Amino acid sequence: MLDYIKSLNHIEYSDIHIREGKELALRLDGDIVKTNVIVSRDDILRFMDGVGRADMVDKIGSSGDLDFSVDSDGLRFRANLFLQRSGMGLVLRRINNHIRSIEELGLPHIVTDFARLTSGLVLITGPTGSGKSTSLAAIIEYINVNFAKHIVCIEDPIEYYYEDKRSIISQRELGLDSTSFENALKYSLRQDPDVIVIGELRDQETVRIAMRAAETGHLCFCTLHTLGAGASVERLIDMFDTGDHTKVRTQLAMVLRGVLSQQLIQTSRGRRLVVELLLSDKSVANMLREGKTNQLTNYILTNKSRGMESMDENLLALYDSKLIDLDCLLDHAIDQDYLMKKKGKVKEGYGLWK
Repeated sequence: MLDYIKSLNHIEYSDIHIREGKELALRLDGDIVKTNVIVSRDDILRFMDGVGRADMVDKIGSSGDLDFSVDSDGLRFRANLFLQRSGMGLVLRRINNHIRSIEELGLPHIVTDFARLTSGLVLITGPTGSGKSTSLAAIIEYINVNFAKHIVCIEDPIEYYYEDKRSIISQRELGLDSTSFENALKYSLRQDPDVIVIGELRDQETVRIAMRAAETGHLCFCTLHTLGAGASVERLIDMFDTGDHTKVRTQLAMVLRGVLSQQLIQTSRGRRLVVELLLSDKSVANMLREGKTNQLTNYILTNKSRGMESMDENLLALYDSKLIDLDCLLDHAIDQDYLMKKKGKVKEGYGLWK
């Protein structure tokens, strides 16, 4: 199976789905495409042995699923091995060793301002498969090339490998270099960092340490599986007990510097990156402190001249250019009502628009 996967290198897939007793499948341009290759358990075991990760098979019985990285003969994947009803499964997320620049990705140039910060918290958010890791890597590489910093990356698993340029970069992988995000983050504060990169904010303790690091003069980049600036902020706050929300909002108001939220949208001209960009200022800090995160969307709309970008406005531009249809617009919108009212449409029964 390893040789077969290597033979797929010329295909622009993002993921490989491997399930015992089922057809091997690829995700192409956002859709699942099945091949005629039927996978056996022995195929999976030989693949794991061939890429030097047979140890993961020994551990799967106790946990049921495991995250790890695969690096073999130029192939790089973020992998998840899991057990399911019909046997063993494996999903491989393809990682391109080439770190694309902010310009190549089509990110707003103002994102480079995040790289110039000396402290604070920056969130990179979006659903699974939206390119968060790729955008984050572009920002980190921009810092690496342009500034003399110590960057500590805490990842599960490591995706992009960096070569030191003006900066020095320490990359730590969960399970190999540290036992938990919490420990790795806690001890990173003793490693003289300027920039701390956290692969994912997963729980309140990780959020608490990240905010403390941002308060004490470090620049922290973190990812979250949420869509939209407002929802991303609310997700962080909701990780805490209700009684702690006021304190967390106050801390977040002090340390948040911006939110870059993104989606990859299939258009008639290929996949496009669509972003929402919130830049924090005194007004944003007051909204966070007062619990008025529902006003962030409108604040972004009224501050486009400062470089902020609205996800829904960018989707609407694709629709008006006939690159996406109405169903796609609604499927990916943050506020359907806002978009449809702007297009002069009204809602009928069963949530249909006319």
